[in-house]
Amino acid sequence: NILRAVATLGFVFLGGSLPAIYAILFVSSTINQLFSPAEGASIPMLVRRDQLMNAMSLFNVTFYSAVVLGFILIAPAAIKAAGIDVPFYVTSAMYAGAAGLCAVLPSRVVRLREVPAPAGVEPEWRIDSFGQFFHEVREGLAYILENAELTAAIIQLTLISTLLLIMGEMAPGFTSRVLDLRAEDTAYIFLPLGAGVIAGLIASGRMTAIVPKHLLPRISVTAIGVLMFAVGISPPLSRLGYRISSTVDTDSHLQAANWLLGLDLFLFLLLGIAFAFVLVPAQTLVQELAGDEVRGRVLSIQLMISSAFTIIPLLFVGGLADAYGITNVLMGMGLLIALPFAYQLRKALMAYQASLTRRSA
Repeated sequence: NILRAVATLGFVFLGGSLPAIYAILFVSSTINQLFSPAEGASIPMLVRRDQLMNAMSLFNVTFYSAVVLGFILIAPAAIKAAGIDVPFYVTSAMYAGAAGLCAVLPSRVVRLREVPAPAGVEPEWRIDSFGQFFHEVREGLAYILENAELTAAIIQLTLISTLLLIMGEMAPGFTSRVLDLRAEDTAYIFLPLGAGVIAGLIASGRMTAIVPKHLLPRISVTAIGVLMFAVGISPPLSRLGYRISSTVDTDSHLQAANWLLGLDLFLFLLLGIAFAFVLVPAQTLVQELAGDEVRGRVLSIQLMISSAFTIIPLLFVGGLADAYGITNVLMGMGLLIALPFAYQLRKALMAYQASLTRRSA
């Protein structure tokens, strides 16, 4: 957190140089590659196993609430009132405050260090060479691939992070070209998506009491594919709704543009809820299925895979949207997600039903 605070201040003092900005972004990403796995691996050390789902839900609620409030409300107001540098100073101060809050954790960490290291594992974890580094990565990948549920959870989390970035890239174009609104209104148009994520994160703990934890992400990813396809076909759907309303009451029917806007806002809300219903149970499964001795490596590999696979679609989705249209790209992505995950969901439901039958027999 201290390093992130320093890196953030770099945007203030070196922001006039494009190479410096690229260097700061590179350093920040490197810090995040070390910080995020350590942060994630520490959560199971601080709560009991039966509290892990609620802990992950609370963690994500605070994280995404900060993203939504900061991106849509606080940052624009701060920039307008005090200039572009103020948000960087505030962010740096918040990182410093987070570093101070970590001071409450050492007593717990000391007790954890007293636990004997697993057999065959050095008490001090260090990387002596690149060969050892790749050996650690191979071991982590083998551990992940040996567990089908762990592999599925990491695939689901990678897909969600990729889709969120893709939607962020396509959002201004969708607002201006599809909804025929100003690109500056993008944050407000996608506010229901953020509200849906937060609502879903709050409800996810109770939802897993109704739907098994390993099935909820599969159902939600399939729903995301269907909803993205629905967003893609929303223009003709809205025109159909407009025609139906105009035949019922020609004096008070809604404008077609309002039908489109209302339909998309509702679909974004549902998308946000579905995103949340993937995030919390999938993250909890990763935490539970990764043993204490390899959890940090598993989370590091998850972050590495997510970063690597995110780059590829981001390079091409903008060009595809320009060439074939944003709505067509959304429909294609929706089908590519919904069809294979619906097949996997069917297999998982059949296996779950078979397990229930064996238990009752």
